[in-house]
Amino acid sequence: MKLIGLLGAFCMIGFNSILGQNALITLSNASKNAKEYYNKASDYENLYKTHLAIQYYTKALKKEPNIEEPILKLGYLYGYLRDYPNSIIYYQQYVDLATEPDPRVVIALANSYFYNDDLDKALQYYTQAKTKVDPNSNLARLATKGIADTKFSVQNKSPLSNTKITKLPTTVNSEYGDYFPGMTADESLLLFTRNLNGQEDFFYSKKVNGAWENAEPLQELNTPENEGAQCISADGKSIIFTACDRPKGFGRCDLYLSELIDGHWSEPINLGPGVNGPSWDSQPTLSADGRLLIFSSDRDGQKDLFMSHKNEKGKWSKSVALPSQINTSSLEDSPFLAADGEILFFSSEGHPGFGGADLFYSKRKGINEWTTPTNLGQPINSKQSETTLITNYLGNKGVYAKDSIYYDTNKDVVTEKHAIDLYQFEFPKLIRPKPTSYIQGKIFDAETKEPLMAQVKIYNVKMSKPVSQPLCHADGTFFAALPFGQDYSLSVSKKGYSFYSDFFDLKDSLSLNLPFSLEIGLRAISPDVSSTEIIQLKNIFFPSNSYQLDPSSFRELQQIKEFLTENPYINVRVNGHTDDIGSEKDNLTLSDLRAKEVVKYLVKEGIAPDRLQSQGYGESKPIVPNDSPRNRAANRRTELEIL
Repeated sequence: MKLIGLLGAFCMIGFNSILGQNALITLSNASKNAKEYYNKASDYENLYKTHLAIQYYTKALKKEPNIEEPILKLGYLYGYLRDYPNSIIYYQQYVDLATEPDPRVVIALANSYFYNDDLDKALQYYTQAKTKVDPNSNLARLATKGIADTKFSVQNKSPLSNTKITKLPTTVNSEYGDYFPGMTADESLLLFTRNLNGQEDFFYSKKVNGAWENAEPLQELNTPENEGAQCISADGKSIIFTACDRPKGFGRCDLYLSELIDGHWSEPINLGPGVNGPSWDSQPTLSADGRLLIFSSDRDGQKDLFMSHKNEKGKWSKSVALPSQINTSSLEDSPFLAADGEILFFSSEGHPGFGGADLFYSKRKGINEWTTPTNLGQPINSKQSETTLITNYLGNKGVYAKDSIYYDTNKDVVTEKHAIDLYQFEFPKLIRPKPTSYIQGKIFDAETKEPLMAQVKIYNVKMSKPVSQPLCHADGTFFAALPFGQDYSLSVSKKGYSFYSDFFDLKDSLSLNLPFSLEIGLRAISPDVSSTEIIQLKNIFFPSNSYQLDPSSFRELQQIKEFLTENPYINVRVNGHTDDIGSEKDNLTLSDLRAKEVVKYLVKEGIAPDRLQSQGYGESKPIVPNDSPRNRAANRRTELEIL
């Protein structure tokens, strides 16, 4: 429920449709003195001198206590000032005296009771209003939403957690509106939108020694026009943001991409008609691998959430609306996809909540399948509006914008201001997304050291399809998220080059202090150039003391097959190695049998036997000392040696 929108809707429409429908005295029938006080109050109200307006509307009622117009005005103005007890007095007076109270006023009375925490009375009057309006009208929708929010608030009075919510320091927050936060995976950079008296621009703060430095404007992207409502990629190298009324735009407001290249932000590029429509498109969130975009759009008449996928050629698919589990007939915006790629946070006025816009989360079950949203509960949500939530990669911290309303009074002029600031809190354990680590990698030519754009795939070792395909930038860098609780394999390949594989054990590990940093050199392969190289096959697995291939090895074996098929002039040898547990003889035999088993698989897959050799080395060639379980695991390895 938008507070002012509901409390004052009927006042902004006017009183003409209310007058004459009840037993109240109308202004036209009031005394001369009452009219004079009313007119003077109205003049003060137009000048935003709210307290003086209230004073003279009250004087008008002292002359004649049942004049309809000043009663309604006082109910509205006290509601505007968030003085709900007094707002209730005047709205209740109108409802009690009117022969048939206008449903708009009844809803306004219900709102005042709701925000004054008198939920029984709120429910009574929302229900009363609903029975008096067209079931298909907007008023019916507002009353229905009020009933749902009231019942929800009754059922969820107890806070979901005792998490402490604190405002970010003044190095970040300002006297202006600060919202739409975005943060890099290492939590070293916070990017947000600041509204300087109607001018929206990007600001950023860097974390140094655990503290946020003074926020600075992002000069390279800020313009004399408005830009904001952005998301920043986890590696800090891409920003997708909203800009309005730009030349060659597709709608009123479009989404644009800028990339950090050689330390500078590139000229923004419109994401194109697949994403942007003819109206308002804004508030993007980007998946960790950069291939899924979710954003808010009003193309269907109200703000709903939409999604688009980036294909292998870098083109965004035609955006589609999220299903009705997420989108309602009211407002949904401020999406944020957590690092685990499964939890979507968003703000909604349509789902039952505590009033205003509340924050919700939903779990992704398929490409565009989602669970029924869950309200984040108190104290994260309140009767005011909460929006633009983000989480860190460990999933234990949240940052969001909270709408605190205050009033600037200067010589009896009262101006409503929204102190939208950024707050942080520790995420309640029950609703945390999966903690997530990440890989920061750089791919380059092993000889020339020039960066390479290669194909990167991340697999759950138990699954045949990749869980993500991170985008590789022109400088050879890539970023990949790895949610904890699984083991992962990494595959890096490029036509005309050798390949790279790696393995990440995250089943039990839970530390983000040392994310994985990889320097990956791929060696050029050519029939005209003799090349020798040993590629460690980190995703070939055998049960303990066995030479039978584990099924989780088949994907890497298929990659070897594809590599040899694409490069028919290459011959290879498979090398097997063990740790030092057991006798040297047994280890030599085991390593030899394991190497032969790999060759056997490749021959079965169609690779000519004369291109393949095998060799077992047992424990004779360790790459690290056999002095710990981790090191022994590293020494138990299979290699592909290009001959």
